[in-house]
Amino acid sequence: MGEVSESASVGGEGGKSGSSKKAAVDAQSFNWVKRCMEELYGGAVGELQGLGEAAEKLDAFSTVLMLAETEHHLDDVSNSNDERVNSSSSFIINMLLQVKFSLQSVFTRFIDAQISAMGELKPNSRYCGVLLPFKKFPTFVRKLESQMPMGRRQPIADSSYSKLIVRLFEWLDGIARQEEKYYHIVKMENFHHFSASMREVLQSCPGLESVRDYVKQADKKYGEHEQAYLNWIIHDGIGKVQEFCNGVTEMRDALSASEIQYQEAFSKDKLRRLLADVGGRNKVHKALADMKKRMEKHLSVEENLHPKLCDLLQSKLKTLLDSLLSILVECYGGEKASELEAIVNSL
Repeated sequence: MGEVSESASVGGEGGKSGSSKKAAVDAQSFNWVKRCMEELYGGAVGELQGLGEAAEKLDAFSTVLMLAETEHHLDDVSNSNDERVNSSSSFIINMLLQVKFSLQSVFTRFIDAQISAMGELKPNSRYCGVLLPFKKFPTFVRKLESQMPMGRRQPIADSSYSKLIVRLFEWLDGIARQEEKYYHIVKMENFHHFSASMREVLQSCPGLESVRDYVKQADKKYGEHEQAYLNWIIHDGIGKVQEFCNGVTEMRDALSASEIQYQEAFSKDKLRRLLADVGGRNKVHKALADMKKRMEKHLSVEENLHPKLCDLLQSKLKTLLDSLLSILVECYGGEKASELEAIVNSL
């Protein structure tokens, strides 16, 4: 047993010595291959980086395709089990990583240039319609999406969309604030265009999920500014009715219906003067027509929101007059209620 143990011990030391020699040979081979690769392909990194720079000048979108291909080859080399590849993989991986970082830098510079160019645009908010960056953005996205091979999305593309959209919305706010009068119009039309056009892009680019939340955000903002704009139009047209109804509604929190007419601001005399201002059916319809004409002057033809907003305006006006009718019945004993009801039914 002792001899066997000694023999085993000697054999073990010999094995370790052999392993060390093999490791030394492998290290020498690795260094030799690395030196050969550097001598043969050392200039390739600069050439490939230069190719990325040239691509930016010709078509910056193509840098995303180059980036996708670079990452594809990186994955192939990194996951390879081929010893012939592994012996030179360190050099290849390092080379491809340098190219990848260079391409990312080139594309980031391109995106920053788009943002800078947008910031230099100073359109007049008065009757500006759909602004140029909002018109161009869907085409920009489609073109960039076309550069990404199926199943190989580039995170830099999705992060760039977010970066551009956030800046786009901020820029829109600055333009809209030039004139308070046109604030809601500018935002309403441009958010509508963004949500409508980008929904079409989403249908044709199923992998494009990074902008979906922004489309929902634009939808919500469009709805908010649409309602604010319609309220402004109605207030400008028959604001006294709007103010009277709002005032009575607030008073109802503290007073009973029968007590409202005894408040100076909402006396029967004030009500009669208000109804005289509203006038009959013809006067109300003329006021509605005037409001529609005013909207036609505000809204751009290209976005074609006028027909939809006219329908909403008429519905909103009918709701307002219906509220006034309820107030007449509940708080003023139904005075002039039949005349107003006829007007409401005619809308």
